[in-house]
Amino acid sequence: MVRVLLHAKIHTGNRTIPDGFIRFNKQIISVGPFNKYVRLPKDQIKDVSGITVVPGFIDIHTHGGYGADSMNPDPEVISHFVDQMAQEGVTSVFLTTMTQSALAISKSMANIKKAAEINPKIQGIHLEGPFISPAHNGAQPIKLIQPMDVKKLATWYKLSGGLIKLVTYAPEENVGSPAWKIIVTFIIFGWQLAIAMRPTNCFKTFKSSMSPICIMPNVAFITGRLG
Repeated sequence: MVRVLLHAKIHTGNRTIPDGFIRFNKQIISVGPFNKYVRLPKDQIKDVSGITVVPGFIDIHTHGGYGADSMNPDPEVISHFVDQMAQEGVTSVFLTTMTQSALAISKSMANIKKAAEINPKIQGIHLEGPFISPAHNGAQPIKLIQPMDVKKLATWYKLSGGLIKLVTYAPEENVGSPAWKIIVTFIIFGWQLAIAMRPTNCFKTFKSSMSPICIMPNVAFITGRLG
C-alpha cells in the first residue's frame, strides 16, 4: 500500500514546501510541491490541508516510558514502549542504559538486540554508565560505577549486535591511563563519545589525559555534571 498526503505544509529539514505532497509506505518514497504531483495507480490519497508535516524526532537518550524501562528483560515490552513513543512523533530511538552490574548490562545488550529485530525504530543504544564519575553520579547507583574497561565495551558491543552508538564517559576518572586505547576503540567501532563531566574540568582533562586532536572528532557532546 502506498499512501499520499496532499496539500500539507512540509518541513523536510532542508526546505519548507507550503503546499506539498508526500508519498510513502514503510519509508518515504517522494516529497515535493503539489503542482508536481502525478497520481500513480497504487496511490491512496488523503487531503490534509492545514496539516504541518515534519521529519520524525530522533531521541538519543531515553531510559523508557509508558511503564517500561530500556533495560526491561522482555524485548516485546521494550518494543511496545518504543511504539508508544512513535505516537508522540519519535520515530528513531537510542535506548539508554543505567549504571548496573556488568552482567545486567550484558543481558540488556542482548535483550535490546532482540527488541531491535522486532522494531526498526530502535536505531541504537546509548550506554550511559557505568564509566562515569562517582563524584557526579546523578541518579546512577554509585556502588556500581566502574573504571573504563575496553574489554567490557567490546563484549557489550558484540552482544548488542553492533547497536552501541553513543557512550557516556567521564575521562577525568582515567587520568594517566593509556587513553589512546580508549579513543582507538571508539574510532574502530564508530561510536560517539558523550563526555560526562563538570565543565570546569574539561580543559584540564584534555590536557592531562587525552590528545584533543584524537578525541575531539569523536566527541558528540559534553553533557556537563550529572549531579
